[in-house]
Amino acid sequence: MKKICFFALFSVIAFTINAQPVAIPPNVSNAETSTSGLPRNASIQGKVIEAGSNTPLEYAQIAIYSASDSALIAGGIAGLNGEFNISGLRPGQYYVDAKFIGFESTIIDNVTIDRNISTIELGTVELNPASENLGEVNVTAQDRPIVYNIDKRVID
Repeated sequence: MKKICFFALFSVIAFTINAQPVAIPPNVSNAETSTSGLPRNASIQGKVIEAGSNTPLEYAQIAIYSASDSALIAGGIAGLNGEFNISGLRPGQYYVDAKFIGFESTIIDNVTIDRNISTIELGTVELNPASENLGEVNVTAQDRPIVYNIDKRVID
């Protein structure tokens, strides 16, 4: 019985400690903040195209990393016309990595978001087709070990 009472009392105290409110600056609404209280209302947008043909690359992957520790902060996928808009970013230093299957990755360094900027326009991000030289290929053929005729089966 003592164990049950102790466990119940411990649970109530633990939940009370975790339920403390987060301080939010008075000029920022709840929808624009993260759990740390810093504003999260900035966005990065642009368009991903194929270099040379200027064809929009739909469904290209966009990842935003922290410049200080290379941690993945946010990401998204380009739309049907190659345009992307990733929002909910805090002020800080970032780099953007754009990728697509069969293309080389493009990294945009030194993307800085401060409190006065709500949207960073990257413009057009060009991806170059990836190419890889292969060694020579030898093709050899062998006779079939079993040949089927109309009236018989021949095994070599």
